[in-house]
Amino acid sequence: MEIGATTEGTTFHQHGTVTFTARYVHGGTPGTLREHSRFARHEGAWVYVDGDVAE
Repeated sequence: MEIGATTEGTTFHQHGTVTFTARYVHGGTPGTLREHSRFARHEGAWVYVDGDVAE
């Protein structure tokens, strides 16, 4: 997994984003997943909210 960019997400924030590229092999075929993910702090922990998958 390669992290492309992040926004906010420090101890002082309640929301943050991560843009990443994940490379994988499924059934012998390589693939790539790119996503811009949104996270929110819930009871002190960062949790995944949702994301937009890039084509």
